[in-house]
Order: sequence, then structure tokens, then C-alpha cells
Amino acid sequence: MLKCNTFMIKLRIYSIILFLICTNTDLAGQVHTNQDLEKAPEALQEMLTALRGCIAKDTGDCSHYYKKAIRLQEDKKDEEYLTSFYCILGKYYFDKGRFEAVLRDLPKGYHTADRRREHYNAGYLANLMAAAYSYQAATDSALHYFLEARKHYVAINDSIQLAQNYSNTASVYVDIKDDITALSTYYKAWVYSNSLNNSKLNKFNVSVNLAETYLRLEKIDSAYHWALICRQYIEPDNQYEIDWENAICDMLFANIYRERKQLDSALLCAKSAVQNALKLADSQFVADAYAVKAKVLFLQKNYKQAIEDALKSKAINSRYGNVLGLTRSLTVLSESYFALGAFKEAAQSYKEQLALTDTLMSQQNISAIRDMSTKYETEKKERQLAEQALLIQQKDAQMRNWLMGGGAVLLSLAIFIWQYRRNQQRKLKLLEQENENAVLKAMMNGEERERNRISKDLHDGVAAMLGAAKMSLQSIPFLSEEKKKEQLEKIAQLISNTHTDVRRIAHDLLPVTLAKEGLLSAIAQFAADISHTGILDIRINDKLPPGFRFPPNMELMLYRIIQELLNNVIKHSRATQAQVTFTRTDEQLEIEVMDNGIGFTENKESQGLYSIRERLKALGGSFTIKGTERKGTRVQLLLELKER
Repeated sequence: MLKCNTFMIKLRIYSIILFLICTNTDLAGQVHTNQDLEKAPEALQEMLTALRGCIAKDTGDCSHYYKKAIRLQEDKKDEEYLTSFYCILGKYYFDKGRFEAVLRDLPKGYHTADRRREHYNAGYLANLMAAAYSYQAATDSALHYFLEARKHYVAINDSIQLAQNYSNTASVYVDIKDDITALSTYYKAWVYSNSLNNSKLNKFNVSVNLAETYLRLEKIDSAYHWALICRQYIEPDNQYEIDWENAICDMLFANIYRERKQLDSALLCAKSAVQNALKLADSQFVADAYAVKAKVLFLQKNYKQAIEDALKSKAINSRYGNVLGLTRSLTVLSESYFALGAFKEAAQSYKEQLALTDTLMSQQNISAIRDMSTKYETEKKERQLAEQALLIQQKDAQMRNWLMGGGAVLLSLAIFIWQYRRNQQRKLKLLEQENENAVLKAMMNGEERERNRISKDLHDGVAAMLGAAKMSLQSIPFLSEEKKKEQLEKIAQLISNTHTDVRRIAHDLLPVTLAKEGLLSAIAQFAADISHTGILDIRINDKLPPGFRFPPNMELMLYRIIQELLNNVIKHSRATQAQVTFTRTDEQLEIEVMDNGIGFTENKESQGLYSIRERLKALGGSFTIKGTERKGTRVQLLLELKER
């Protein structure tokens, strides 16, 4: 499945700035008090006239006119009309792509509008700053200002802006790869969009995003349902929009049909996507479309045509330094050459592919070495325990022989034996503790593997895109002046994408609800988010005593375990319902996860279940799993709770 396409990134950026189109009216109507800039004082009118002349001539930076009007009002301590000038200044910056200037100059205007409860202007300024932060991959700040904008749109009950706001917020969750939260947020956007009469473009964007999110979650039938809906909202009035929307839908249907093994339909959609992408004259659209078509042709065993289209995709991706796209092109190319018997060309393509992934393989080798080292250390400690136990048995036998030698020294020998056995037991206990430490070390190494996964994300995303930026920079001296500017813009986009990946990795390290409200609230929130999407109905059964709080050293590890079990239900069980039950006896805590899916039938324990078992073992707990085919699965976690 195509996990992240360039055309979907373009769609999300387009969706983020859609609010500028929706509110691209005279900003006189953009404040809660319905100010009219045409009735502003004469000095402000003169600045407006000069400003419009500057923009019409398009000969330089016109922002000083806005700033002069803002300073005039601030010097007079007159806040009337002030935030409207901040709005048109922000719009000017955004149109020029000056996102740093948006973030530098607009916060003061937003705080003024927020304090004065000028809800239209406050929402407009917050949206501008959120979009600028999103473009720079500062996802935390983008989310903050999208939520600030929503607060003001709720205050004036503006359904149009609320629909767009939820869609923009969901796009940020997509960027940080939180598809579950993104799905529930897109549904809220759809509810608001569906309540409006003239919102075809907005409905198109939301339905496409819902389909793409379901596709990433491998819910193919749901993805197909929303793809059909998006077809209904293609705008017939603008030829560019028709080509753009058709290209998106064709790519989406090609991927869905490919997942459903309907290859003839997938090929028709892929060909249509190529044609529409060529009409748009968008190179990255064209490269992605050719790659999708090549993959379908390969599955149809039409290897020659697959090679031809993969080469076209490779040429475009190489020209623009798109590392992820280039990797996909080389994969199809090497497979097609090999299937055709062109082993030399297959080897060359595979070699190029390996050059992009060799560091990933090194990371995997390092992880394997660490696992082997941990296993060796654990076995070494166990062997020492066995040898020490055997030594104790030998010494006990020796002591019994000495006791039979004389009754006169019985008391002294008895004292000696008692002291000796106590020392030996202390040593044995120490070795047992060391064995427990070895188990804990194995758990920490499991966590180290999780860090390695994060390292892999950094390598595959951040390092690859930085490498692409480096390649693009090296090519600049050989380009024309016009191409240099285009190349620099693409390098800036690569760096922004790199920033997005870094912020996403940091964002996923610790759930906020867990830290503030505890395990039960965090699991309830996680379950509610999943249930809201319709993927799985999860119920929480709380049988714990009132006011009970889990020990702090258990909460994070138990949260990860329950989260992994529920994710396994979603991915493997085909269940529609699940239940998590918390029960406590006098000294024992029981957590039970049940579903109504197809049951657990594997004989061999997976790596994920082994990791759960080892984590519980480190906490002094146990883990059992029982499943009956087509009758669901029951997982029971038991932990001893010692009074502190």
C-alpha cells in the first residue's frame, strides 16, 4: 500500500489554506462588531489607497503600508480597526509565502482580537498562524492555534469555518501519523460540512482524507465507500480543479483496487491518473501516478510496460530529489527486470535501492547483535545459579559426613554449618537477584529496541530527506537561474517535511492523559477515540475500589501493554466489540481484555506477545491468552500488589 503520496501532501496543504478562499471577502466583515474600513479615519484611508496601488504595481514589498497603519493606531492607543489591518497584513504575508513574517508579526494582533472578543478576526489570525506553523512542521504550535481558532468560531457558531477547522486539525494528526485521532477529527469535519449547502470543495477534501486514512488503516471497504463519496463532489466549474480532483480520485481508486486484487480496474484508474497528472503539468503528481501504474502492471505480469513506467517515475524523482518516491520506483524496477530475466539490470536497480537502505540494514544488524548479547548474559547468569546450587548440595553432603565423625564437636559443627548455609543462601539469593536484574536488562533492551525503532524512523525519514536535500543542493551549480529557484523551494519543502517527522517522534513519547489523570483515564480516552471511528467498539469495565490509583512504576508499562493488545485486536481479530475489565482483590490486580473476533489460533508466540510477557514478568506479574476459533480471544494479566 502507498503509505504517503506526494499528492496527498499537496491535498493537505491545499486544505489548510482553503479557509483563505472561504473568507476571501472584504475584511471589513471579519470582526464581531462589523467594522467598515471604508469608513475609517482619513489617515487610514490614505494608507489603504497607497497600499492598493503598491499591490497593483507589484514592484516590491508593500507590508510597510500595513505596519504604518498599525503603528498609527497603536500610538493613538486606538484599537478600533487595528485587528483588521493585522488580518490583511497576515493575508499579504501568506500570499507571498512569508511564513516567518506571519509568526513574527501576527501574535500581537491575535492577542488584541482575543482580548476584545473580535471573534472573526481572532479566528482568522489564529488560522493564519496555525497554517504557517503547519507549513514549517511545528505540529504542537499548529494544533494550539487551530484549537484557538475553533474557540472563536464556536462563539459565533460559524459552521463553515468549524468544518474547515476540524479538517485542518485532522491534517496535523495525519502529519504526526496518529491516524486514529485523525479519523475521528475528519468525521467531525464531515458532520459540519454536510450541514452546509454550498461546500462541494470542502466535502471533496474531507471525503478524500477519510478514504486515505481508512486505506492506511487497511480498512479497504470503508476506504472504497468514502472514495465513491468523493467522486460526487468534483467541482464542474473549473477545468484545473476538475483535473486536480480527478487525479486525486484516480490515484485513490487505483490503490484501493490494487489492495482488492481487482487489477484491471486498478490499471484503468492508474492510466486515468497519469493523464490527469500530465494535464496539471505537476511533476510529482506525474511521478506518483507512473509508480502506481507500474506496480499494477507488475502484478499483471506486464513486465515490459511496468519497466517503462517505472523508469519514467524514477527519472522524475531523481530530478527532484524525492528519495521516498525514488525508492518505490527502484523497487518496482528491480522486481520487473528480475521477472523478465534481465538480471544485470535487475541487479543494478537493486544496487541503487540498497544504496538508499544500507543504513537501515546496519541498524537491524545492530539490534540483532544486542539481542544475542542479552540472551548470552542471561544464560550465563542461569548457569552460574545452577553451578552454585550444585556446590551447595556438595557442601551439605560433606558437612553431614563430618557430623558422623564425632559427637564431641556436634555443637560447634552445628553452628558452623548454620553459618555456612546462611552464607551460601545469601550468595544464592544474590545470584537470583542478579538473574532478576538480567531479566530487567532484557526488558530494558526491549525498550532499547523501541528506541531503535524511533532511530529507524529518524533514519528512514529524517536522514533520507536530509540526504535528498544534500543531493539537491549539490545539483544547484549546474542549473539555470530559474531552475535554481525551483530547486531551492523543493529543498525548503524537504526540510519542512524533516521537521514534521522529528516533531511527530517527540509527540508520541508520553501520553498526556496518563501523566495527568492516571492509567484508567488514559485507557478510557484511547478506547473512546477508537470507538468513535467505528473501527471497534471498546468498553471499559471499572471494578476497582473508589479512588484507586495504580502504582506510578506500573502505569506507563501497563498502558503500553493494553494499547498493544487493543491494536492487535484491530489488526488481527476482525472483531466488532472488545472489553477491558479492571478488578482488584486484596493483594492482586487483574486486567482482562476480551473480544468477539475470530479467536487466537497461532501455536507459536509472536514477538509482541513475548514482549508483553517479559514486561509483566519484570513487574512481578503473569500473562495468559486463550482463544477459540470464531469465538473470540481472552487475555488475562495478573499482578501482585504489595502494600507500600
